[in-house]
Amino acid sequence: MEFVWLTTNQLNALADSDPELRKYFVSALACDELPESPERVKPRAYIVNTHPANKPGEHWIAVWTEHDSCEILDSYGLDLTTNEFLTPFIVWLNRWPYVRKNTRALQSVKTASCGNYAIIYLMCKARRKSMDEFFSMFSKKDYVGNDDKVGDMLEDIIQSLIK
Repeated sequence: MEFVWLTTNQLNALADSDPELRKYFVSALACDELPESPERVKPRAYIVNTHPANKPGEHWIAVWTEHDSCEILDSYGLDLTTNEFLTPFIVWLNRWPYVRKNTRALQSVKTASCGNYAIIYLMCKARRKSMDEFFSMFSKKDYVGNDDKVGDMLEDIIQSLIK
């Protein structure tokens, strides 16, 4: 599958097409568009762009919240506090007593498959898979292989929707 940047509308449509994820999914949105008072009783899923709404978009990350916990999947595995545009997101994260974020990369910073990882991760979370279970599906070093694998997973989902 050729890697292309997934748009907000495409990510929202993919999330809505998944019978498990749609129960929890709020939206794909910019880092400064997260809800002021997020739901804490039920699990919630977000796909967050690291650019604010007035910018073109840069990188998608997945966010899963449940009770007092917030889990973040960043396929680059980068320190989010170094991105100046993410200040609204960091402020939002400070509302959660427990935040877990991966530090292991799944992809090269030179590829555009971050949306693929974000949507597949949230589909796994909606099925009660842990972050560790998600990471066990991918290589620690073969980023090209990881991109191929997540691309194939997404392509299978899209093909099943077309049928």
